[in-house]
Amino acid sequence: MDKEKILFSSKMLRVANELSATIHSDGAQPFVDEIFSEFKESKPKDVSGWLKSRLREAFVYAEHPPKWLDEPEWPFAGGKPMAFICQYHIPVVNELKGGFIGDLHLFVFAAKLPVTVGAHDGWRTEYKVVEQSRD
Repeated sequence: MDKEKILFSSKMLRVANELSATIHSDGAQPFVDEIFSEFKESKPKDVSGWLKSRLREAFVYAEHPPKWLDEPEWPFAGGKPMAFICQYHIPVVNELKGGFIGDLHLFVFAAKLPVTVGAHDGWRTEYKVVEQSRD
């Protein structure tokens, strides 16, 4: 990786974190490469402002961004960030068969991905759930 791309990726990570997102998730590299190519073509004077605008378009959410307990773990599908749908808090529950669960936060994401069945093009929805706890 060349020096320009390393510096750009570092700045992109900082801006993503400001937006409660990340570019250090499985499947993120094609997205990083795409944004870097757009950057090289457009050569914006205000790189941070350009990145913030571009990443706001890419990291979308239904109502509000996730409130991570730890580092952001925004998933990707099809080389793009998935859409954040909602966040659930599961309180401590001690009375379950097989043990207890609790004080977990579940972050639900979705992506609409193209599929081809025979001669027909269509879409399928993929969901991912990220779990974080205070432990």
